[in-house]
Formats: sequence, structure tokens, C-alpha cells
Amino acid sequence: MTFFTKLLFGSNPTTDRLPRGAYAYQVLNLRRAWNNQSTNDFGVERLFRLFLILANFVFPSIVVRSITGRYGVIRSKLGVEAYVLLELLFLVSVLTFKWYQVAIIPYVVGYLLLETLVYLFAIIFLSDIGVPPISFKRSVLLLLINYIEVCLSFAVFYINTNCLNKELPSPLAATYFSFVTSATVGYGDFYPTSGYGYFLVTSQILIFVVFVVIFLNFFSSRIEDRYFQLGRGRKRRLRKRRRRSLVHTINI
Repeated sequence: MTFFTKLLFGSNPTTDRLPRGAYAYQVLNLRRAWNNQSTNDFGVERLFRLFLILANFVFPSIVVRSITGRYGVIRSKLGVEAYVLLELLFLVSVLTFKWYQVAIIPYVVGYLLLETLVYLFAIIFLSDIGVPPISFKRSVLLLLINYIEVCLSFAVFYINTNCLNKELPSPLAATYFSFVTSATVGYGDFYPTSGYGYFLVTSQILIFVVFVVIFLNFFSSRIEDRYFQLGRGRKRRLRKRRRRSLVHTINI
């Protein structure tokens, strides 16, 4: 048991408790956004921020955070990771075992896709009221998993509807077309021929743009944090090196 505890938690504390439950924390975020405590938003931005906060109440992730949060912050994070991996496993199973032929499955996939989209937009529009990430590398890894989930979700939509120029021969072909569309490559072997197909392809490309914005924002903030998290001595030495480089440039 000690081995698995060390494997999952490392040297992080495992007994720290969250100051409040997931539902109470979400209500607190709603109050902060409503009272403009963190940013002076207005208009469309304000309405969209409030929508993103309220949308979290209708998805299973808040239930997962509420249950696992009773046992500490780290366990809450691990609970969310397990939930994300189960979503990925579910999508792989849908394509592998052809569960997409069941009438309700595409709706379930669409519901989970909406949850992922709310999470992605929350990273952009609710970063001022959210909890800072414990590890930036962990955040990037979860974003990569979310990206794969989005591509697999669209693969389910593509193979479940007759919206392309020819029928997709297999779930693997649908997955291939989804990733190619997300990367905006387009080899011409498959392409949409109906209004629904145009809608799916356009939506997927727009989601890909959102991922690009998030990754660019992550790297820019990471560069700043790398400097501001340095100790005073290292900051002083870094400033001296910058001054010497500047003087050297001027002399040249």
C-alpha cells in the first residue's frame, strides 16, 4: 500500500482538506463574478463568464470533485484525472465496440464534449477566479488528453452520420479524418457534402483554435512564472547578466 501511495502522491501531503466543498466553491466563484471582485467585466464577456460558472453545476465533474475533495486537495485532483481518463476510455470503447450504433450514445458523447468545451473556455475566461494549477506540466498533459477526447468525440459524430462524400469504412477511418480535420490539413480523400457535415468540420476547427490559444497562453505565463518564482539571489544574478548583455550590446 505504501508503494502505491508513493507512486500516486509522491512526497505531496495527502491529508490536507479543502476549505469548502466543490459546490460551495462554485457558488463562491459565482458570487465573485457577480460582484466583479476579480475583474471589471461587462456585456457579452460578463454574460459568458456567468454562463460558464453556472454550466459547471450540470456536469458530473463537480460531483467527482465534491466526493473526492473530502479527502484532500491531492485526492480531489486525482479524482478529476481518473474521471478524465474514464471519459477517454469510454470514447475508445464507443469506437472500438461500435457502441455508436446505439441511439443514445451520440447524445452522451455530445454531453461529455460540452463539458470539455466548458472546461476549456473556463481556462481562458475564468482564470482570475480559479485555483492556480499545482503543476503546469500536469495542466498541459490534461489538455493533451482533452484534445484527444475532442477528436474522438467528433469521430463518433462523423461515423454515425452520412455527412461526408463517401461512407467511412471503419472507426479508425473516422478517427483519422477527425484528427486530420482538427489539424486543418485536409487530404481530400474525405470531405463534407451536407450542411451538418460543414457544421461539424467548422466547429472542430474552431475548437482547435481554442486549444492553440490556451497553449500559447500557457507558455507565455510559464515564461513569466519561471522568472518570478526564482529566489532573490538568482533574480539578482539574472538582472546582472541582463545588464552586462545590454552594456555589451551598446558597446558593440
